[in-house]
Amino acid sequence: KIINLKSQFREIKGTTKVENQKDKEKNIRNKIKSYIIHLPQVDRSKQSAERVYEEGRKFGYDTVLWNGVHKNDSLHLLHDLNMKIDGSWGGGILANWVGCFLSHYSLWKRSVIENERLMILEHDVVFDDSIEIPEFDGVLNIGKPLWGNWWESEADGIHVRDISKCEKPHHHDVTWDDEYCLCNRDWLRGAHAYVVTPEVSEQLVRIANTKGIRPADTFINSEVRVADYLPYPIWQEQRFSMIINPAHGEEWYDIRRENFNDYEDGDEVWN
Repeated sequence: KIINLKSQFREIKGTTKVENQKDKEKNIRNKIKSYIIHLPQVDRSKQSAERVYEEGRKFGYDTVLWNGVHKNDSLHLLHDLNMKIDGSWGGGILANWVGCFLSHYSLWKRSVIENERLMILEHDVVFDDSIEIPEFDGVLNIGKPLWGNWWESEADGIHVRDISKCEKPHHHDVTWDDEYCLCNRDWLRGAHAYVVTPEVSEQLVRIANTKGIRPADTFINSEVRVADYLPYPIWQEQRFSMIINPAHGEEWYDIRRENFNDYEDGDEVWN
């Protein structure tokens, strides 16, 4: 049930394929494989991903554990792939979010190489429902965004994100500045659960290779076709973060700490 990290790196470069998972179970209803990005070297990530694996199968998803890119390897791999960081991006812990991005990137590459749709999950998601994944020729977001509420008044089904009528420009990062459009539809607001086709995966890979990279959720934006499936069947628990550092005094951060007694981030998780 675990994809080997060395094979994954080879696959990023397009030189080999990883064998398909053989442990089929009778209750699997979705034929799309659901890849759970995790770091087996980090206890919180490993334990959480194993929970997601088991819960996903109970909900009928064909879950597979996928070894992510460790922060200690991320910048070397970025260099080996001859990729660059988008110069407009300056936030986050560099090696950590680069590793996260390359983990997603490796699965876009897999989608292209295998010529198949696949679901990409992060290691701390929670399943609310089992759905038959509908066809959509782009990125289909099935994870509840980490903030915003535009979807609450929308009917069930697929909703294509359209920002063409927005009167203000959009910011590439988190902002509450009303100089920018605050519609919260221009990028994912959390890349914890989404489905890609080989065609949109190829687009994402090409954009990364030509324009540079930034955190995965901000990278998946209006440059490609994006839609949401409502109601969202998956959400992110956020009991820990391997990307951010402590931000004591920030309202969102203090609330997260209050909600979970075992919350950890930064070096707390990695140690």
